[in-house]
Amino acid sequence: MTGPEVPSPMPGHVHDALVTLLDRRSDLLARLLHRCLRVELGTTQLHTISNEFPYPRADGTEHLRPDLVLAPDAGSGDGPGSGPGSKEESLLLVEVQMRAVADKPWTLLAYWGLAHHLHHRHARLVLLALDPHTHSWMHAESGTRLRPVEPLVPDLARLPAIDEVEAVDADPDWAMLCLLGRARRVDTRASARALLQYLLTIDATWAHEYLRLVVAALPPKTIEDIASEMNLDQEVTEFERGGWLYKRSIEAGLEQGREQGLEQGRQQALARALLRVLAAKRLEPSPAQSHRIRSCEDPDQLETWIVRASSAKQVAELFS
Repeated sequence: MTGPEVPSPMPGHVHDALVTLLDRRSDLLARLLHRCLRVELGTTQLHTISNEFPYPRADGTEHLRPDLVLAPDAGSGDGPGSGPGSKEESLLLVEVQMRAVADKPWTLLAYWGLAHHLHHRHARLVLLALDPHTHSWMHAESGTRLRPVEPLVPDLARLPAIDEVEAVDADPDWAMLCLLGRARRVDTRASARALLQYLLTIDATWAHEYLRLVVAALPPKTIEDIASEMNLDQEVTEFERGGWLYKRSIEAGLEQGREQGLEQGRQQALARALLRVLAAKRLEPSPAQSHRIRSCEDPDQLETWIVRASSAKQVAELFS
């Protein structure tokens, strides 16, 4: 079993760690979906094309980018979702979510519409919720605002607990994914201990890379307790613990401020998502059309316009 080839930046928290892992081993997503949803993608041979998705905002100040965008390798079959009765989706737009965010469904609809238009390929949203509350929220959204795009919302609680070193050794990346997916749901000390014991048996460079993911997944006190039990204090350094706390505190502050702002203006967030789609398609609304979009206070109407925008050739088609 080979490890990571090049050490990656220190993940700030479990969200970053899971994205880092799936970016490196995108085939694990197929295994996850089969385990949690009994969904077959049609291929496990996937590669990341996330760098092709820097969609600009209407005002040019930010970019829309899913956490991961995966495509099937050439010659690997029809792609994700292929098979009898499928829509032959050829892209997977993966979003890892740490908490419920009011306007996130509209951003996800924008991702889907932009992938369809700019890449001329069908797409499927895969939403990975890191705790039970967020999963319940995402599952509810999949039946309401996100219903038109039929997202996949696996329950990560169905991932297995891998608590034996021999099982970790069989596929350490899968063991790490199961730890990350369950870290904010149940006590994963046994799984973390098995992973750390495994790290003592492999090359130091690879061990350090896995250690970064473990540190990102669990609370610092848990890591300290396990490291002390196993005499690993020199491996889990103060720098790594401090970096984890620093990045997590900044992210929490940003997310809290974002949520407060969204609660004050959900319609504004919808309008921005629609304008992003139009900007990416190089469709410029007239002043009157722009005013109509920004002043619309009906979320259902804005959702309809976002879906229409994915195939519209001119702005007027949104309102027909």
